[in-house]
Amino acid sequence: QKPVTQAPVTQAPVTQAPITQAPVTQAPITQAPVTQAPGPVTMAPITQAPNVPAPGEFCKGKADGFYKDPKDCAYFFQCSFELAYHEPCPSGTKFSTALQGCAWEANVKDCP
Repeated sequence: QKPVTQAPVTQAPVTQAPITQAPVTQAPITQAPVTQAPGPVTMAPITQAPNVPAPGEFCKGKADGFYKDPKDCAYFFQCSFELAYHEPCPSGTKFSTALQGCAWEANVKDCP
C-alpha cells in the first residue's frame, strides 16, 4: 500500500471591515443683510380740483372753443356746450387768439 499524505488544511484569513464614522459638518453661519432706509421721501404732487363751469353768460351763444379773457390775458375761457371753463395760462405766458393757446408774453401781440 502506498503511503497517503494529507494535504494541509489552511484557513482563509479573516479580515475585519474598517469601521468608519459619518463626517460631521457644521452649518454655515450667515448674517442677516444690512439694509438701509430708503432714499429721500418725496411728497405726492398737489393737484388742483378740475375747473367747474364759470357762472355767467360768457359762453352763451358762442361756438365751442377757446376765447381770451377780456379782463386778463393771463386767463382764457374754454367754451363747451355754452358752458364756460375759466383757465389760467402758465407763468410767463398769455393767451394768444392767433394760436388758440398760451404763448410767451413777448409773442402775444393782441394783449395789452
